[in-house]
Amino acid sequence: PANLRANVLRYVPDDHQAIDHHQLVQWIQSNHPALQHEAIWKSRTHFNEITLLALHRLALNPKVNIDLRLEAIAAIGNSESPDTATLIELLAFKDPAIRDETLRSLTGAHHEANSAAKVDALGTHAARRALGKPYNEDYPAAENTAAWLQHLDVLPGKPDPAAGRRIFFNRKIGTCGRCHQVSERGTRVGPDLTRIGHGSTRKRLLESILQPNKEVSPYLRPWVVTLSDGSTHTGIAMRRGGNSEVYLGVDGKEFRLDKT
Repeated sequence: PANLRANVLRYVPDDHQAIDHHQLVQWIQSNHPALQHEAIWKSRTHFNEITLLALHRLALNPKVNIDLRLEAIAAIGNSESPDTATLIELLAFKDPAIRDETLRSLTGAHHEANSAAKVDALGTHAARRALGKPYNEDYPAAENTAAWLQHLDVLPGKPDPAAGRRIFFNRKIGTCGRCHQVSERGTRVGPDLTRIGHGSTRKRLLESILQPNKEVSPYLRPWVVTLSDGSTHTGIAMRRGGNSEVYLGVDGKEFRLDKT
């Protein structure tokens, strides 16, 4: 069943030999939303011309479910060199959610004069960021949490949790997923944030985002270990003492250092 296959795909390691580019494309093009969603997510770590073409077709198809299109756009933007041509095509759609996600994905993309002009013509903060300029030059100081709360309270529109999740895992904007996990997605370096909203106030959460190093649990402080050959390794101590020590690296993977 497609739902079972989607669930298995979610928990299969990204580098598992069973994951094949052509198979991912078949799942992206299937008629099962859950399976399509997982295949789109997995394509982030299996990005090549084959998967890009499948994402391109899905993102540009107005008949496809909007949530899947947004996930495809986000996946395109998370590549090291986003497909500028596809993203510029997407700017022609009038749907504000499509345009917002496209501009996020254009961050870090290479622009020719023509594409840069089309983005600049939008005249929005998001367009400025997509061109490598500051999103806003009038932010409160990071230490002024009260001013930030006031700033958030006057923003127009309703909160969009789905957009927030895509920003969380965006490698160039939110970057939260580089260190944290939510619902078992992301990198296991910092605390798991799946249920963070159940035990923290809005002010405390915002403060942690603005000043991430203000309060760090002792067991999460990184160690920098220099070996006898002069090489250095950085990670969070998992097991120390004895003939070897185990650390959790910035990539979320454990590594062991043997003592001599």
